[in-house]
Amino acid sequence: MAVSSSSPSRLRGHARVSRRRGGGAVLRCSKSAVAPAHETRQVVPPFWIFTVDLGRVKDTWMEPQWGAKGVRYEIPLAVELKPEGGVALPVAVGAYAQMELGEGNWTVDGSTFRMQLPLSRRYERGDVWLDEGTPLNFAVGFYPDACRIAQRGGRVTIPAVRWFVRREKRLVGTCVVRGPYATKDDATRELESSRVRKGDHDGRVYETRD
Repeated sequence: MAVSSSSPSRLRGHARVSRRRGGGAVLRCSKSAVAPAHETRQVVPPFWIFTVDLGRVKDTWMEPQWGAKGVRYEIPLAVELKPEGGVALPVAVGAYAQMELGEGNWTVDGSTFRMQLPLSRRYERGDVWLDEGTPLNFAVGFYPDACRIAQRGGRVTIPAVRWFVRREKRLVGTCVVRGPYATKDDATRELESSRVRKGDHDGRVYETRD
């Protein structure tokens, strides 16, 4: 299932729903909802928004011409994390993003949340491009005691091969996370439109001369 713009799992404990100002519900886990590492998939709330800041990042191994102009693309993604098989399902993409993603997967590795979403078609805007089928790999901090994904500090990479044999991950951007949300409708309601802006290689906004 590409997105462009079973029975429920048993939890250890419970989750509560609180309403945020301006509408939309946020799902919060109680501390009793903490599970052993092998059960982590069962307690992570399902609905989140990942906003990708796509563009050249300092020290990346991407081609020199990739993202060289400093233009950045902020792309919000509403994602459902299904416990069954660790499936990550993109349910909506911010308007004007021009990006289509397919079903991927997610897992928690200690204190790191990892997710992979493949591109359903080639993405190309300006001097930033990613080929069809390329998986976007997300790595974000995770707080096991609170069953929450960290809001900042996420990195987005793609797999690549150099010198025909060396496999590596190349940075293509960063990400921030919002949520969790109680329902898919709450997540999509909070989804913002994609934005294009000028910035340097660390994502800060500045003006450049063409």
